[in-house]
Amino acid sequence: VDIQTKGPFRSWVHEHAFVDEGGSTLIQDHVQYRVPGGRLAHALFVKRDQLKVFNHRARVIRERCAQSHGSARFYSERFNDGSFAGNG
Repeated sequence: VDIQTKGPFRSWVHEHAFVDEGGSTLIQDHVQYRVPGGRLAHALFVKRDQLKVFNHRARVIRERCAQSHGSARFYSERFNDGSFAGNG
């Protein structure tokens, strides 16, 4: 679990889970955070940037898994507003 103790968010908790699926691993992340400015700031600025960051992360992990193992089953990032990034 990653917990922000100091930074731009009012709170940030990022939980990682690795699920054995018999021959592959499903990577799941659950992110809960609060931003200054509340839901309006989140909708206008933060959500888009977070989706970009986590979609980039998903691509990099997928590419690295494919290079070393030949295939990759992927995951999703779930944010506190119910939106998802990545693909499964």
